[in-house]
Amino acid sequence: MPLIPAREGATAAPDARRQGAVAVDLAERLLLLALYLWFLHHFIPSIWGQPYNMIVMIAETFTMSLVLIRRAGETATSFYAWVIAFIGTCLPLFVAPSGPSIVPVWGAGFLMLYGLLISFSAKLSLRRSFGVVAARRSVRHGGPYQIIRHPMYLGYLVTNVGALLINPSVWNLSIYGSSFLANLLRIAEEERMLSKDSAYREYVGAVRFRLIPGLF
Repeated sequence: MPLIPAREGATAAPDARRQGAVAVDLAERLLLLALYLWFLHHFIPSIWGQPYNMIVMIAETFTMSLVLIRRAGETATSFYAWVIAFIGTCLPLFVAPSGPSIVPVWGAGFLMLYGLLISFSAKLSLRRSFGVVAARRSVRHGGPYQIIRHPMYLGYLVTNVGALLINPSVWNLSIYGSSFLANLLRIAEEERMLSKDSAYREYVGAVRFRLIPGLF
């Protein structure tokens, strides 16, 4: 009977897609976890000499925690999407403790805390919809997402500027600069993917600016 093979084939295709999505999701988590453990290994010793570096470690730990508990979604599989996502998120794990600070430590510390507050509030608004590689999960528009469409990246930018002021070096400048440029590309890639959802298109119409209110 022709209906039986057709039904089996129709069932097999979604199963294969689900298995592929699970494999992609697991690969992303394992890769991030490995990089995070390496970051802790080389960064923790710097905290004894520069306590404000603890803020950097807290920020990366919170990000890693959300990655581990997030819900699965339709994750982009293109090489480009993965490269810019991992450059934007993981490159800051390669910063090297240095010094001395080129501004009063309390001033740089304030910037780091303020950026951390922005990114924390954005991630709490996303909750388990947070991810690294562009994906379609659920549209969130509460908290700081009522003001700009990508507050998490603004938080990263402010925190990274503070961290660079405390740990000034050409190496760290290149790391944070490259990460920021990658995050700008991530914004474009994420919006391209999310715009497939009519709810997100409505959100874009309501919230005009992507990263910096009044500018971009």
